Amino acid sequence: METQIQSYAFSQRNPSALTLFGYASKSVPGLEINGLGKYGKTLKEKIIFITRSRQLPIPLKRFVISTEYDVENDPNVLRWLDLPVLLLYWYLAGHIRMGRLDNCLAVGNITPSGDILGRTDVELTRLAHELNLLLLGPSIPNSVLPQIDPKDLLGHIPELSFSLRQRPA
Repeated sequence: METQIQSYAFSQRNPSALTLFGYASKSVPGLEINGLGKYGKTLKEKIIFITRSRQLPIPLKRFVISTEYDVENDPNVLRWLDLPVLLLYWYLAGHIRMGRLDNCLAVGNITPSGDILGRTDVELTRLAHELNLLLLGPSIPNSVLPQIDPKDLLGHIPELSFSLRQRPA
């Protein structure tokens, strides 16, 4: 099984859309995250901790999640890729009840305690509109943009909480 999801790197140098992709295969079981440098190892451990502490069964497969290119090592940029990586992993493991992710855009930060911090930005709504993507993020009132709130997508998983970071005007 394989899939991909769109995200966004909020880099000071080069803010841009980013594709994350992943697959599951019959190999040595585990999770591998590529393209996020040292942050990838920390994110891997955080995702495994969140998954285990919620007692979500994971198939004995090898899960590989990668970016299309190496992203800069600024944790303030990389932390917004937490949610799409988590979504890819849980989707490949069968815990997300959605037909596909390849037409979705997701940005968000997660904590080991299960707090999911979403983000609304003009750049995200513009990108989702331009690329005709489904926005997986906090609901934007009165928006014509197709969107799914992470609460609706992940609400069946215990001990998760959701909050919003709005970009200052």
